[in-house]
Amino acid sequence: MIQLYRMFNRTFNKTGYFVLQPISATTHSEINGTWSANITIPIDNEGIWSYLIPSVVIKMPSHNGDQLYRVQRVEITDTEVSAEMLPIFYDSAGDCLLIDVRPTDKTGQQALDIMTAVNPKYSGVSNIETTKTAYYQYKNLMEAIAGNDENSFLNRWGGEVEFDNFTVRILDRLGENRGVKVIYGKNILENGFKETIDITGCVTRIYPVAYNGRHMSGDGYVRSQEGNFPNPIAAVVEYPNVVYMDDAGSADWSDPTIIKAYNQSELDIYLHHEAVMDFLNKRLSMPRYTYEVEMADLRAMQGYSESPYRDLEEIRLGDTVLVSVPKLSVNFETRVMSIDYDSANDRIERITLSDEYQAGDYFQQMNSTVASVNGSINADGTGKASKLTGLLTDKINYRSQVYSPTTGVKLLRLGDLVTIVFSGYRMQLPQKNPPTKMTWTIPSGF
Repeated sequence: MIQLYRMFNRTFNKTGYFVLQPISATTHSEINGTWSANITIPIDNEGIWSYLIPSVVIKMPSHNGDQLYRVQRVEITDTEVSAEMLPIFYDSAGDCLLIDVRPTDKTGQQALDIMTAVNPKYSGVSNIETTKTAYYQYKNLMEAIAGNDENSFLNRWGGEVEFDNFTVRILDRLGENRGVKVIYGKNILENGFKETIDITGCVTRIYPVAYNGRHMSGDGYVRSQEGNFPNPIAAVVEYPNVVYMDDAGSADWSDPTIIKAYNQSELDIYLHHEAVMDFLNKRLSMPRYTYEVEMADLRAMQGYSESPYRDLEEIRLGDTVLVSVPKLSVNFETRVMSIDYDSANDRIERITLSDEYQAGDYFQQMNSTVASVNGSINADGTGKASKLTGLLTDKINYRSQVYSPTTGVKLLRLGDLVTIVFSGYRMQLPQKNPPTKMTWTIPSGF
């Protein structure tokens, strides 16, 4: 059952305001990557479609049970309404700000308990027993968990992330080997198997750089022992946690999270070690192999309840599965890295298989509200046009029309003054005296 809860609803254990009958509804879940959902409903005579607006919550089936999603973006045509959504836990990017939180010598569970204490609506579960230390100042919870900062939970403690409504699970490894077999012609649709081999982003030489630009002696490179390429592929990788003694103040030198080098020889050893660990753990010099498998709906198959393939209904993110495609001579074990779930029909639609993962852009680029605002303001207090333009774009994109007073729409030129006339997007503008238009100048060079 797929349900809609109005935007100011605070509890979700009862039936929603509406039960929806969607044209389509899907979720996408990816280990340490993008989590999202989409739904499309028809324009109906009862007007249920008019309640599908940004900020409402949709509850619908996913691979890990019924999940809550917050609507972020809506598109409306003459016949249907489509919405893009994010897991409800992503709300923590706005209402769980860590001003100064410092889990010190804590296990994964202890650290998550401290981080989520800022807003008890959220909770975390982890089985990571390694003790680490991290400092979070002016970070939202999502950023603290998975941001690019070296203090992020994933960079400090490691682990794999799964969202479950208001709970985040970060385990040393998601999933298990349930003995599931994915076989072409059985539970893989015909032409439903695709293999991708990608060398984009491969690196065979790392030039490691420590804090303050310090580097190794000699030619400065650490070379991979793997990979087979006609030319070297070099990349500069910064390791700001490796600090040379002359570059650290007294406060920095006492920071337990840094790696301290007392001389150049130690700096060489530590930088070499960090680069080697990147090659080993991230397989930087090896092509990335991924497999997309489009799943057959076996429930209509005669004798399904006794079929061994019914176990596919139990596939979970991170599980190890055996894949067999005889006509391609493919037979191997690999992991489920992402799941696309057909929520309307309550079944797995597609799985992506690989032995490694790459974090999705949205997941890795969660920025705190403070950081976003500061990045949009110049030192003199004026706005940075390129930043503010990006912030404005989403605000004016709802069923708006753009006119140029001088050249017209089709002849719009960079630098023209334009007027954005809102068509009164329903339930989003104040009921009394709603604004009808606004003007701004497209920044030069945008």
